[in-house]
Amino acid sequence: MFPPIRTALLLLIATVPAFAQQAASSVAGPTETAVATTEIKPPTIADPALVQPPSEGIGDLLMARGRYLAAIHVYEQLTPTAPILNKLGMACEHMLMFERARQSFDGALKLNPKYAEAYNNMGTLAHSQGDLSRAEKMYKKSLKLKPSSANTMQNLGALYYAEHKYKKGDAAYKEALAIDPQILEHSAHTGIQTNTKADAASELHYHMAMTYAQAGSRAMALDYLRKAIGEGFNDRNRLLHDKEFADLRTTDVFLKMVDDLKKN
Repeated sequence: MFPPIRTALLLLIATVPAFAQQAASSVAGPTETAVATTEIKPPTIADPALVQPPSEGIGDLLMARGRYLAAIHVYEQLTPTAPILNKLGMACEHMLMFERARQSFDGALKLNPKYAEAYNNMGTLAHSQGDLSRAEKMYKKSLKLKPSSANTMQNLGALYYAEHKYKKGDAAYKEALAIDPQILEHSAHTGIQTNTKADAASELHYHMAMTYAQAGSRAMALDYLRKAIGEGFNDRNRLLHDKEFADLRTTDVFLKMVDDLKKN
């Protein structure tokens, strides 16, 4: 005979496997049936600003989708750190709310005087308003703090092109491409890229084609040549004599471009 306590323990141990098996059966059965008979549908994507608490990530998502007013609404509800104020300024600049953008960039720099991205964005703001001297000053301040910023270097190059300082513009674009070979193909999340005026667009794209050709990227060079020609570039003589296109002159595509200019 076992003592009463030991007998109780043995009975308990003996019943655990049976209980566990029954519990597992009762839980697994309906679940497996539900999976087999219920159609799984993708979740509905709603406006994240309406269904989630405001956060920097939500603001960034809205910015990426071009929802700048919604992004402003989100950033305004967050603690005003230098990065948040910088992003708020970017959203305001995209919406042409220039004074509000300037105040936001100023606020970011007061919190962090060495915040390179805010100086870059102050530069794009001045550039868009026609103050090229201040824009250059801001770009150079940004590059002094962060020399490896391809985005800011590209903006400086665009500024030089706007001033018809093509050699300086070429040098700046070459440096931007050396830092990031894909800089012209994607948007930087930490800054704003300046837009070129329509009357200078063909010249800008022609020089970008020269830069890519010299870097050995034939496909990109030809792509920007097409853009330049589409925007009005028609100087056949330059195409035939600029040394940067020496290698391209052996390709049928380039020669056809030259021939089409001649016909036009």
